[in-house]
Amino acid sequence: LLILVDDVYLAFGKLRFRPSGSHGGHNGLLSVSEALGTEFFARLRIGIGAPPAGVERKEFVLDTFTKEEKNKLGPVLDEAAQAALLWVCEPLEKVMQRVNG
Repeated sequence: LLILVDDVYLAFGKLRFRPSGSHGGHNGLLSVSEALGTEFFARLRIGIGAPPAGVERKEFVLDTFTKEEKNKLGPVLDEAAQAALLWVCEPLEKVMQRVNG
């Protein structure tokens, strides 16, 4: 099982694979963990960047992308899709080395 999630702790467009871990305050990961009864599932975190000063995290995450972000989003999603395909075909450790750098 591979879960793809947004991540405010990563710069916009940065990808990071993890084999498992806590939800770290991410409501989507918390929901998946509760539904599965475990935190042992792979996740591909896709950076959306930190909220600007004065903007609450929840508001930022649920808001639309800026025009500049929208222009960069296609390649980011293509890279995430390629990373997910690698995960299907390669051992996780190898995928993590390639994607996480």
